Amino acid sequence: MSQHPTLPKIIFMALHDTSSKEHAIVKKIFFDHLEVGVSTLNAAFSKLTPEEPIRTEWLLVTCIGMSVFPFVMPPVLRELLGVGNSQTELEALGKHQQAIFNTFLMRLTHQEAQ
Repeated sequence: MSQHPTLPKIIFMALHDTSSKEHAIVKKIFFDHLEVGVSTLNAAFSKLTPEEPIRTEWLLVTCIGMSVFPFVMPPVLRELLGVGNSQTELEALGKHQQAIFNTFLMRLTHQEAQ
């Protein structure tokens, strides 16, 4: 998305405008991908007994938020948080987010092994 930083805004506009032809297309893409994501995560979580239950749908909201928010972040927050929007900075942020997600997955994997 760093090469097309306005794409999330365009997608959001299409999802909010339920009367547009783009809405149906984007909605179908989201539902197709979310169904796969939810079923995959539910299968993984079914093997675990975490201390606090993890809602798959909410985990996906977190992942989507981590992925999309940097592109739709208001300039005032970008300035306050010191988050740039150059391709280099967005790629570094993506790597950071991947590290967070990998840590989460390792924790789940470790719990599964116990």
